[in-house]
Amino acid sequence: MTAFRYAVLSLALFISALAHAEEVATDSALPDSQKSLEDRFVLPTSDSRILPIKHVLPLDTDGQNAYLDWLKERGFGGMTTNISFDQYLRNEDHWKALRRGVEEARKRGMSLWLYDEHGYPSGNAGGLTMEGHPEWEAKGLLISRTESHGGSVNLDCPPGTLMLATAFPWTNALLTLDAGVDLAKEVKDGKLLWTAPEGDWQVLVITENALYEGTHAAVSLADKLPYINLLMPEPTARFLELTHDAYADHFGEDLGKWFVSTFTDEPSLMSLYMRQQPWSVLPWSTNLPVEFEKRRGYPLDRVLPLLVCGTGPETEKARHDFWRTVGDLVSENYFGQIQNWCHRHDVLSGGHLLMEEATLADRGKSHALSATG
Repeated sequence: MTAFRYAVLSLALFISALAHAEEVATDSALPDSQKSLEDRFVLPTSDSRILPIKHVLPLDTDGQNAYLDWLKERGFGGMTTNISFDQYLRNEDHWKALRRGVEEARKRGMSLWLYDEHGYPSGNAGGLTMEGHPEWEAKGLLISRTESHGGSVNLDCPPGTLMLATAFPWTNALLTLDAGVDLAKEVKDGKLLWTAPEGDWQVLVITENALYEGTHAAVSLADKLPYINLLMPEPTARFLELTHDAYADHFGEDLGKWFVSTFTDEPSLMSLYMRQQPWSVLPWSTNLPVEFEKRRGYPLDRVLPLLVCGTGPETEKARHDFWRTVGDLVSENYFGQIQNWCHRHDVLSGGHLLMEEATLADRGKSHALSATG
């Protein structure tokens, strides 16, 4: 088809769309539920349009009205907003201003979502959640490993509390767990020094440590703060008490009257390094071993080495069971608590995860980010 024919066809489609838009506009009194999909596509309803995030909503009436006019003029359906970050959650004048802005937006037929955090990732409440509770910080197992075929072994250890320092016989990519050699006494001043007997060995050092340096918490464009542990129920319960309960106190128990959904922003286990580190990492929490044994029927410490290296059915089962338990705990203790709260207050629970936009992430890059080079 020639460029001229393309132009004619495009013009015809544009004129047709304009004509249909005029027809739809004359029938605007029809309830949205009774409009056809075609009509709703031509003239989208407010909740089907883009809702920009507006963290800093003006506090004064004129400023709010000007911003809402600006949204309407540009075809936005409303906004996602929150209480002012200044004196976060603790200034009653700011709550009154937010209430006024939300009421005015709803009068204009706008669709609203409620952003749940001071910056991101969600869960910290601007640092308030973990006040007095440093034990709620995200933790991980840091792992250093090397292979030996006999002779001197010099391995730098990760920081943190030593969980395991062991050498395992290694045959055809299979670990012999019951023949491991305990090397805890060989760890001194951050190094493991050992003379390995002849043979093939996998030498592992695993420590438990807080996850901050090199993680999303440390490189976030918002507040750079230690982050909560999503595997534990207590920090999310406190987060809901500080944030969501405060919105219910100021807007009423039926938040669905004002907002379509809450928006939780980029929660994560912090077990993916954004800046390369000299060790690999797995998510961890003090309650994880107990929950693992309760749900999977055997102790986690028995298979820890298999989470790091090895092949075969036993390794595959251990890794499946580990990540299933991690997934269950995040689902129940973070998302589940938020969803249950939202259900009780007649509002949906929404948001997005860290790096979810990369559906098919580059595996090589991910390995370089999270594992020993």
